[in-house]
Order: sequence, then C-alpha cells, then structure tokens
Amino acid sequence: MIAKKLLTIALLLITPVFMMCSKETTEPKQEAPAIPPQSTFVMDLGDFTSPSLAKTASKGAWLWAVGNVAVWNTVAVVTLAVPVAAFTESFNHNPELQQDGTWLWSYSFTVLGETFTAKLYGALEIDGVQWDMFITQQGSYEDFHWFGGKSDLTLTTGYWTLNYKPTEPTPFLQIDWNRDIDALSGDIKYTNIIPDNGENGSYIYQAFNQPEPYTGLYDIYAKSIDNLISIQWNRDTKVGRISDANHFGDDAWHCWNENFNDVDCP
Repeated sequence: MIAKKLLTIALLLITPVFMMCSKETTEPKQEAPAIPPQSTFVMDLGDFTSPSLAKTASKGAWLWAVGNVAVWNTVAVVTLAVPVAAFTESFNHNPELQQDGTWLWSYSFTVLGETFTAKLYGALEIDGVQWDMFITQQGSYEDFHWFGGKSDLTLTTGYWTLNYKPTEPTPFLQIDWNRDIDALSGDIKYTNIIPDNGENGSYIYQAFNQPEPYTGLYDIYAKSIDNLISIQWNRDTKVGRISDANHFGDDAWHCWNENFNDVDCP
C-alpha cells in the first residue's frame, strides 16, 4: 500500500516536468521576417548617370534620357541619403524579438562622416509584415519616423512611404514595388506625395528583365505639365529609345545605338 502511494506521488511529480519538456521541444521557434531586398527601396539608375561621354548633338536622344533620369537620381542620392543608408545597413544585423511580438533591428551607421542610430521594426501580420524605421542623430533629433511600409509574406509585392526630413516631417515619397522571383524580373515606382505640391503625383517607374530587345524601361511622368516620357533600352548592349511629345514635338520613338549616337529607329 505504501509503495503504491509512493509510486503515485512520483508520477504526479514527474508528469509536469515531462509536459514542460515536451512543450519546449515541440513548440515552434519564432523566426524573424525577412527584410525586402534592397531593390525594393533603391532604384538602379546607373545606366543613365555616366558623366564620361561628350555632350554632342549626335547624342541628343540618349542625353535627353540621361537628363530626365538625373532629376530623380538627385532625389535618390541626395534627399534619400540617410534613409537609404539606414535601410541598406539593416541587412548586416540580426534582429531581436520584443515583448510585444515585433522584431527589432537596432544599429548605428554613418553618412558623410555623421553617425546615426537606426531602429527598424518588423511586425508580422496575417497578410504580411508592417515595417517602421526610426532614426536618431545625437543632439539633433530622436526616433524620427523616416519611413514605413508593408510587404507580403512571400516578398513579391509591397510599398514604402517616406517622410521628408526631421525638420519637415511631411509625406514626401511613396515607393511601390513588385518582384517575380522565378523570372528574376521586377518593377519599382517612386511617386511624389508632397501635400499641396505642384508635382504631387509625378513619378518615375522602372522595370527590369523585360522582353527583348529592350530589357529595361522607365516611364517618367511630370504632373505639372501632364507629360509622360518613356525610355526603353537593352541593359547589355545599351541600345535604346525615348519618346517625349513635349520635347520632340511628336509621338515617335527616338533611338540611339551602342555608342549612344542618334540613329533611325528600326
């Protein structure tokens, strides 16, 4: 009888421990969401920023394409320097799970010799991940919500919304993006969302790995003059073409060859 009671007590003591161990080993480990690739935030403008070619009349079509892309390149390189640097640095760090269930990437980075601190939060939701980036510069501003956005769970579509700067915390730019992972193709669009601005609604749209012969394209829309510029080029040969009714006075394509010289369009 005594032995039976001792066995019962032992089982009662062992069972909770067994259940605890079983829970620890079978409960799924939480994993941090993957940050959308850099290509969802930073537009590749490299093919139209070469300063080495002579600006001659024979290169009129290509140079007009370069000039229009350069306007948006200024936005990407100068205006977005700090948030772009903060975003690209995030891939070099591991996140930590917070008590509220969000994931936090926290780190420092530098831009032109200035040091900043970034906090990138990722919150898993039913239909995707909500992202929020807060940036601090010691002595200047703290936890400025520079941008936020959302991506789907498969990282095939999403958007970012950026504010202008800490001293002018107004909506500035929306970035919409899509990716076809299997086809290695994608697109990205920068849209001006500055309130009460004459260019609100202006945009540059870029798509890569399009059907031959023009594997890359830009659409550049200026809201103030209601004008659309279309640029198409081959990313390997650099052969391309541009249409701009406002500049050329017609709806035709104007082409350049592999040396960037004007040629008749095929």
